[in-house]
Amino acid sequence: MSDLYRQAGSLYSSALSKGGSLKSLVYNNKSHDESSKRAAYAVTVETLKYRGIIEELLVKSGLSKDREYKKSDPNVLRVVVYDLMLGRGDIVGGGALKKFVLGYKTRLNEVLVRMKIKAKVSKNEDLLPAHVRAPIVLPRYVRVNTLKIKTEKAIEKLSHIMKFSTEPITSDSTHFTRDTHFPDILIFPPNTKLHDHPMVLNGEVILQDKASCVPPYILNPTPGSKVIDACASPGNKTTLLAAILNNKGKVFGVDRDAKRLETLKMMVGRAGASCVEPILSDFLNLSPDEPRFKDVKYILLDPSCSGSGIVGRIDNLIGEIRPIEEKPNEDDKKKKKKKKKKAKVEEEEKVEEEEAPQEENLRTQRDRVKRERLEKLRKAGLLEDDTNNNTTEIGESSSQKAQKGLKRKQGEDAGGEQGFDSGQNNGEHSTADGEKEKEKTLEERLASLSKFQIQMLLHAMSFPSVEKIVYSTCSIHQEENEKVVAEVLQRSKHFELVDCFPEWKRRGQSVLGLDDTLAKYCVRMDPEDSTIGFFVSCFQRRGSFKTTITTTTTTTSHSYEEEQENEIENEDNEDKEGDDSNEGIHDNESKDVSHNSSSSAPLHIKNKKKKKKKKKKKGKKSEK
Repeated sequence: MSDLYRQAGSLYSSALSKGGSLKSLVYNNKSHDESSKRAAYAVTVETLKYRGIIEELLVKSGLSKDREYKKSDPNVLRVVVYDLMLGRGDIVGGGALKKFVLGYKTRLNEVLVRMKIKAKVSKNEDLLPAHVRAPIVLPRYVRVNTLKIKTEKAIEKLSHIMKFSTEPITSDSTHFTRDTHFPDILIFPPNTKLHDHPMVLNGEVILQDKASCVPPYILNPTPGSKVIDACASPGNKTTLLAAILNNKGKVFGVDRDAKRLETLKMMVGRAGASCVEPILSDFLNLSPDEPRFKDVKYILLDPSCSGSGIVGRIDNLIGEIRPIEEKPNEDDKKKKKKKKKKAKVEEEEKVEEEEAPQEENLRTQRDRVKRERLEKLRKAGLLEDDTNNNTTEIGESSSQKAQKGLKRKQGEDAGGEQGFDSGQNNGEHSTADGEKEKEKTLEERLASLSKFQIQMLLHAMSFPSVEKIVYSTCSIHQEENEKVVAEVLQRSKHFELVDCFPEWKRRGQSVLGLDDTLAKYCVRMDPEDSTIGFFVSCFQRRGSFKTTITTTTTTTSHSYEEEQENEIENEDNEDKEGDDSNEGIHDNESKDVSHNSSSSAPLHIKNKKKKKKKKKKKGKKSEK
């Protein structure tokens, strides 16, 4: 069998279990060369798209019930069936699996024809859901790394693979152009292959969506200043900040995950961003009082989010699994008859078990009468303590144990019948319940992420010299965007929302606490704008930075600390500190991450909590 199918089957399995960006899964795999990766990527994408149709083919043709199917890798087999029935019309290579699938070709073809007749379509692609059939396709954005090469020189070098033009890009363009908002961003036609281009590999250009470039450009730190990139990995925004600074100043690239920090270091080294200092830490654990952070004036905060704005995510790509109606065959009928007979026998045995312990029940009643009599004697002081122990022994007689055993057995039988603690899913309402559970899970996840994002923003505002904070997400949900901004504005009196990127037409949405005027200060980006879904907002410290920075700094830090100290007043004497939790690791390719919102204050605040609790305990001891 061809190695293509093995590789695609493995990729198919990873895509369903891990989610995120399929391209990331492909190109992070170092065990295959680029050409085989491209072939595996292409066939996996198509197999995922036709996933629901393939499942129907497997079931209705009877292939999935064959013994040989159970011996094979099911995901490899799905890829093979796609290629035979919906792809190239043949199977690459040879082997037992090819022979097995070809044996079912006639039946598979019959099922496919019936599916098309039922759907009243003539083409295979017309069987796909609308969102899968016509997916969103975005241009390929390339950012010129001005730390290594000038934009004009980069255009000249890239002109060897494709001509440059000032004309807009369409899906069938054969040229590349320059972005109208940011001149260092070049735009290529969709699906332009540049991953292994020498200029990408040596860091002269960086593959980065336009939306991802907007936050650093809005922050726009002045050369020589200090900046914190609170959730830095993989490093695209971090290296852009370094380019804006022209390597003059300092960028603290913070990430709590060691592996992701290594990715950041690799990106920084490739881009020649010498002003970047990678820091392995949870951003919430960075103390604003630490000397190296006292002069930080700019913070870029792009925390973990739902990633709902990312185009090309696997959960948007996967075809639907439709309910499959099967006609019961003779084997199924025989199995049902056997089950009925078995249930009848079990019912008869149960009746016998219920009649058997009647004699035991009489003994139990006698024991209960004896126990009550002895209890009365004990209360009257006529029974010694050791006799009282004997009462317990009577209470635990063998007849009572038998009674308990019977009840347990009956409970297990009832549980098995009704599905309680039986370890089995009923499945009758699985679809409806699954949808409700999915909605509930999304609501809970958004609420958790929102709390975490608010916490991160408030912590960013506690740094003494910070003047400007840009908050962004690749989410389309108000809970992570405008509602976070509204909550933070309400809780922080020392920062205000400022208008950012005014030349961009699509603006924020008004929510409770954020009226139309303030909402328009925020930026929303959408696939309709030829970018991924994105949100950007900008906070600026109120007043004149030069004259009031010291006093506002103290009050800003205290405003958050006071809030945390108020929580201590309401806590019990027991230590109830939560786990530190920061999933503030953002990758524009893949952000499928969840957070534990119970993580409360930053490290320096937590230390204050501990000291205050100790003082309370000492005070109580002295009172005693």
